Amino acid sequence: MKKNVNVFIFLIIFILSTSFNSTSKTLEKQIRSTKNIKKYKYKIIKKISHGKNRFTEGLVIDDNYLYESLGLIKKSKIIKINLQKNNIVKNFKLQKNIFGEGITILGNKLYQLTYISNKGFIYDKNTLELLDTFSINSQGWGLTNDGNNLIMGDGSSCITFLNTKDYKIEKQIFVSNGITNIGYINELEYVDNKIYANVWQTNYIVIIDPNSGMLVGYIDLSSLKIDDKNPESVLNGIAIDKKTNNLFITGKNWPFLYEIEIF
Repeated sequence: MKKNVNVFIFLIIFILSTSFNSTSKTLEKQIRSTKNIKKYKYKIIKKISHGKNRFTEGLVIDDNYLYESLGLIKKSKIIKINLQKNNIVKNFKLQKNIFGEGITILGNKLYQLTYISNKGFIYDKNTLELLDTFSINSQGWGLTNDGNNLIMGDGSSCITFLNTKDYKIEKQIFVSNGITNIGYINELEYVDNKIYANVWQTNYIVIIDPNSGMLVGYIDLSSLKIDDKNPESVLNGIAIDKKTNNLFITGKNWPFLYEIEIF
């Protein structure tokens, strides 16, 4: 049964990623055509070595540590990295049948979504000890928070706000350019009262109004080195360093983590 689940998930990823090239161009065009949208520029501050076999699904910075969620069946784990030394100080391996997804830190807890297991995990952020689980009623993709609620995506245009008391839905927004909804919203990060999200299989990070769902800006990261030969090696990591307000960016199986300044 576990083997069948593994094959099924890889088939989903393969079919979606290999058939998405034309769709990604359409999405990028829809993003660019948003009325009054601002295109932000960026400057690379630092280029940091990043394990090329890390199938990145989530990224978050807390103090001097970078937390990274790695996906895939039998390979999912969370790693805690000392940013100054760029070495792994702790890791937690998920059960072999679990596909780990987005992560966020709220208080002293680290929250993680799972892809199709309809549940999330809660860890002690310092030790990565598993504390509890919670239920979700959809696929789990990106995850962030606004200081009060968890903010999660399910791979569509819908972004859901969950409270952390009973994990009930507080509200939902739909990402839009004012004409049509923008789907495939993936990795999320909450920055300066806006939601930053990468759109799966594109090189774009979109900036979303958390009240209306409207696009207000975007960043085109096409010039960052990506393995174009592997359709799975896509942009999929956004973390804000609150000390500098710079973003840390990476992707699935990318050899580098980039610190960038947005302007």
